Amino acid sequence: MAFVIESSSTSGWSVGCSGSSRSSQFPETRPVVSARHTSRPLLALCIRGALSRLWNPLLIPHERRASQAGADSPEAMPAAVIIGVSVTTAIFVWILWQGWKETEHAETDLRHRRRIILRLGLVYVVTSVIGVAGVVSGREPKESLIGLPIALLLAWFLLRAVLKVKVPPRS
Repeated sequence: MAFVIESSSTSGWSVGCSGSSRSSQFPETRPVVSARHTSRPLLALCIRGALSRLWNPLLIPHERRASQAGADSPEAMPAAVIIGVSVTTAIFVWILWQGWKETEHAETDLRHRRRIILRLGLVYVVTSVIGVAGVVSGREPKESLIGLPIALLLAWFLLRAVLKVKVPPRS
């Protein structure tokens, strides 16, 4: 299936599909989306037209509709929603629990706290170096260095905080 973008003086831009394997069942002569009186970008119109063709249940061939009959049953919908929400909640709780454990570990272990702060400071330093290298090589515009002073200040504060964390000697 290919998407065709046509321009005409009477109807403006139109986006349609051609070359579909279902062309004998569903003629592709009418435009999917018309962009004459809209300010949306043409790419958004193409995506909207493609999704409307993909998800329109009337365009699904009869064999596929028959095989999906069990998946679209009203009885299965509440169970699917409950299972989906339960799995999402379990994942979210696990992530929060891991963050809680990491925070408790950083409170009790000064070496761990220092490692975390050092990693954050190095993230700012490395991304600043990558940004400057992109500007020097000409791949990025000079305007991308606008936020560089803020990143360098954050890196400086974090790396100074690493030096201020007093770690007792190992025994």
